[in-house]
Amino acid sequence: MTVKSDVKLDGFHRITDRLDGRFFRGRVPDGVNTNGVLLGEVKPKGILTLERSEGRILDEVVWTDDVAVVLMSPRLVDGFKAESFSGWSTYQARVEANRKSHVYFGLSITGRCGPIDDNRGEWVNKDDEPGRFRRGLFFDVQSWDGSDFFIPAGTLYICITQRVRDYLE
Repeated sequence: MTVKSDVKLDGFHRITDRLDGRFFRGRVPDGVNTNGVLLGEVKPKGILTLERSEGRILDEVVWTDDVAVVLMSPRLVDGFKAESFSGWSTYQARVEANRKSHVYFGLSITGRCGPIDDNRGEWVNKDDEPGRFRRGLFFDVQSWDGSDFFIPAGTLYICITQRVRDYLE
């Protein structure tokens, strides 16, 4: 594996749920190995069907009641393919919302990097939340496989390159 020496750690980002109750959130059925699905280690049996747990507005990305299950619209999947992003794959999914069945695709992340380095980053306080939080996730860049989508070892954090972030914005 070759990693460019000019890669900067500030060129990576983490995708997170916006936690906005207006948007549709799906309920994952029992028995799904959700961590294995996100990590691309297993595929759900058949089409993963989600019903509404909250919200009504369907968006390009559908979050669920399980952090390891993220769905994407066909339009977003087509865009990722057109951009030739690496480190991801999909599985078939369906969202039952507004008395209709909508085609979606589940996101699996196949790209990897080493573990988060807990000795790096800055501890900060947030005005609206108790406790301290670490700002920044750091890892050994040499451990990164170079994928546009990747997950640090020992986490379920979905990380992306600047190129993906630019596309999503």
